[in-house]
Amino acid sequence: KNGVLVSFADFQGAIEVGHLGLNWDALDEPDGVRDWKKVWEEQIPMNKLIKARIILIDPTTKILRLSLLPHILNMTTPPPLTLSVGSIHTYAKVLQHDYKIGSVLLPNDSSNCPIYLPHRNVGKDVKLPEYNKRYKRGKVIDEIRITSTTKFYFENYAEGSTDPEVLSASVLSYDNLRPGTNYKATIISTGDDTYKYILVQLGVGVKGIVPGNRIFDSGAVISAYKRGHLRKMYKVDGVVNVRVVESDSVERKCTCSLQPSFLKDEDATVSYDLKTNRIVTGAISKIHEEKGFIISFYNNVHGYVTRKRLRRDGISVAEYALGQVVQCRVVRARVASEDGLKKGTLELSLDLTATDDNDEGDDVEIESGIVLPPSSLKITSLEDDADGKQRQEMVIVSFKRKLVDGKSGKLSGRVPRHELMTLGQKLVVGKKIDAKAMILTSTISRRIPYFRLTINPTIVKTSPLSLIPASRTTLYNGAKVVGLVSHVDERFGAFVNFRDGLQGFVPKKYPVEANAVVTAQVISLDGVNDDKGNDNERRRSKIVIKPLKMLQVGDENLVARVVRSKSDMFVSLKVLDVLQESDKTK
Repeated sequence: KNGVLVSFADFQGAIEVGHLGLNWDALDEPDGVRDWKKVWEEQIPMNKLIKARIILIDPTTKILRLSLLPHILNMTTPPPLTLSVGSIHTYAKVLQHDYKIGSVLLPNDSSNCPIYLPHRNVGKDVKLPEYNKRYKRGKVIDEIRITSTTKFYFENYAEGSTDPEVLSASVLSYDNLRPGTNYKATIISTGDDTYKYILVQLGVGVKGIVPGNRIFDSGAVISAYKRGHLRKMYKVDGVVNVRVVESDSVERKCTCSLQPSFLKDEDATVSYDLKTNRIVTGAISKIHEEKGFIISFYNNVHGYVTRKRLRRDGISVAEYALGQVVQCRVVRARVASEDGLKKGTLELSLDLTATDDNDEGDDVEIESGIVLPPSSLKITSLEDDADGKQRQEMVIVSFKRKLVDGKSGKLSGRVPRHELMTLGQKLVVGKKIDAKAMILTSTISRRIPYFRLTINPTIVKTSPLSLIPASRTTLYNGAKVVGLVSHVDERFGAFVNFRDGLQGFVPKKYPVEANAVVTAQVISLDGVNDDKGNDNERRRSKIVIKPLKMLQVGDENLVARVVRSKSDMFVSLKVLDVLQESDKTK
């Protein structure tokens, strides 16, 4: 009934129908199905020698199992199946039926791929007599769904099922779930009618959970009115559309969403490979009073909105709830492969405009030394947004980009806090600074997103600008320079900042005060030659300077050369008065 017997030497063997290598199309006829025995006799007559491969030895019965399938005879990979898991095929004809075991069907299409239907896959309500009657040879089955293309890989069969639950299931396993995709699901629990969660069934043995904060767009808070609304809309055994947010086939877990905005989202965010300024839809998964928001998307993709950005945009944390759906703009996205990252990062903004704060992350190059007019600087943060900790020495400000290169948008910078304190103004986010400012650096980038600024009036009014050098190429021994003392080390001396990261060193024997403006003379240029080495090497090379003596009232015997004399004339001077900068007319 299910194969042929063969013998060789003193051994007997059996070849089952599925291993005879029959052409299944030869069994199919318009009016029914031919007997496989006739097809076999046409291919190989009785008593003919054939070549087969042993696939099993049964010591108990002393019978060998053999196969005539071409890929087994030749020990090669089976030809690929043209059927896909989850596909439904109609009007499949039963070609072979094994009592109590299963049936082989051929779909009514061009795939020419046999489908094996085990008895266990016809439905739990189908008893054995009914099964043998319904699936006997020649019967046509209305629908059969492919459940596996690997379980019978050895025989090169696809596995199918006619179980109604399988035919109507959205997916067949957790491996089939795709985050960001909508599925039909059946509600199996509503959390004792508290609706803290809704449990749904997506397929046979495939379940998903909808957390309470994933039901409404507004988030976690479910009022008594909403709970009554839920009891009417979401009842046990009801069918609903859900969107898969995350799925783990190993842990057999699935998180879904019923939020309308998620269900309508046509461009689901399932990876970190996003373009700057793209508008994406997500849900708030974590609210941190000090750091900001964590926004969740699909496929375990998360982004963050910093507190600094929230404050700059005038957004209060209290305005939002956990689970609330929000639209965000991508400020910066990095995939896991960039710079050795194990996981991608995504920086977001709730401000959907794309022309502020150089969010594109492009490098901006300008000429350092540009002086900004009063009230052009606006305080955006009293904290450093890199780690959320307050920096006592710096304040973050923004200014219009058109003031430096004529383009639209805003740029950010840092101003020393002690300089702002001299203005006598209270430092408040959003307040404008009523003072001129000089830009001391010429480039910002993703790595260094802030220009360095100063509002020190002596530096801002320094003329010519070349007195504040930006490159070693303009310096020589004896050159006069003006800079800001950035740091004093009692053991060695002080460091003086100029423009574009150029720095000078004042030896310990010349005492200067921190944060003071120093007018000095270059006394040594050691290190790398200007025409050799890179920019970093030039900055590391030491520029030694000596502060010029500040004149005081009463200083005598100062030797000076009269520049406009017809011949060299030197005179001795005495300081009578020192005029303030505001008193100078010449």
